[in-house]
Amino acid sequence: MCGFVGIFLNDSSSLEEDRYRNILKKMSEVIEHRGPDNHDIFLHNKNNLGLAFQRLSIIDLNKNANQPMISRDKDWIIVYNGEVYNFNKLRKDVCSDKSFWRTSSDTEVVLEYIAKYGFLNSIPKFNGMFAIAAYCFSKKTLWLARDKYGEKPLYYNYTNKEGIIFSSDIRSLFLYPYINKQISSESFSQYMRYGFVPEPLCILKNTYKIEPGSIIKYNKENLIKKLKYWDSFERYTESNSNKFKGSFNDAKNQFKSLIDSSVKDRLTSDVPLGVFLSGGVDSSNLVLSLKRQRVDTKTFSIGFNDKKTNETFYANKIAQKLNTKHYEKFINDKDCLNEITNIVKAYDEPFSDPSQIPTFLLCKFAKKNVTVALSGDGADELF
Repeated sequence: MCGFVGIFLNDSSSLEEDRYRNILKKMSEVIEHRGPDNHDIFLHNKNNLGLAFQRLSIIDLNKNANQPMISRDKDWIIVYNGEVYNFNKLRKDVCSDKSFWRTSSDTEVVLEYIAKYGFLNSIPKFNGMFAIAAYCFSKKTLWLARDKYGEKPLYYNYTNKEGIIFSSDIRSLFLYPYINKQISSESFSQYMRYGFVPEPLCILKNTYKIEPGSIIKYNKENLIKKLKYWDSFERYTESNSNKFKGSFNDAKNQFKSLIDSSVKDRLTSDVPLGVFLSGGVDSSNLVLSLKRQRVDTKTFSIGFNDKKTNETFYANKIAQKLNTKHYEKFINDKDCLNEITNIVKAYDEPFSDPSQIPTFLLCKFAKKNVTVALSGDGADELF
């Protein structure tokens, strides 16, 4: 999962230099659960910049792939949570000479691509799920970005006096001594209406989420600029006006090809990988795609003693048909109640979807066998 925190202060900030590292360290420790494999801090006192990273190792387990990571030309530093699936293609665009690269990680590719082509030109080229913070030393400019659909979180708090602080988790921001910890009445109203707090709002006053498909540019002159590089609604409108002209079979074949390509992109991992299987259309298609690509996989399901909500019959049917190594666990009311406190801790903001309980228990169950899991979440919005 990974996570990062950062502070980029103005010269007028009230934070004393000798407290800087300690506060950054504590902010990072709060999100240790996001990345228990490595922890590191970078401080640049001259520019009032601090970055800290918690790593969950997935691609290139070597310590050279740890973050924060500095570019070869020493002009850029990055902290980055997520995965860019087309990193091998991007690697060739930067440099095909193998001796150029220190690691086999996507992090280094993202960093060097930004160093070569610039932040604004690079982000739209990244096919993946990510939250990125990158700082350019020569221009004394901080850049923040989030992926097209907002799969990876990124919160920030900005004031004219202090500067900008940011994190993968709101709770890190609580450790900054000058942050406003009051609940936003507007955000609370939105939560009561929708069951979650929509971007760019955050449950805290004066704290915000970077919107999906968006970039923030910030420099020491207190100039903060928001830019949009992707708009899902615009893309939907464009596709509606340019409808598919092939036959039904053409559509099916193209759909299968897109699914297979998407699944294949997500299989790059140096740790064990599995699939959450409910037996529904979405997760079953993921497993079927793996079968078409002759990839053996482990599948995981959660079951309930209530026949109305139990889906293990369908999951088992798919697992048997597609010959997966299948794991299932039945849970009851007591299991759910026992985990409520842990589940609340796992979420940054109030969130009312009841599926969070079985999802949390499924993740906990699957973690015994795999580090990474694919799921069908999000397909409902498409289909």
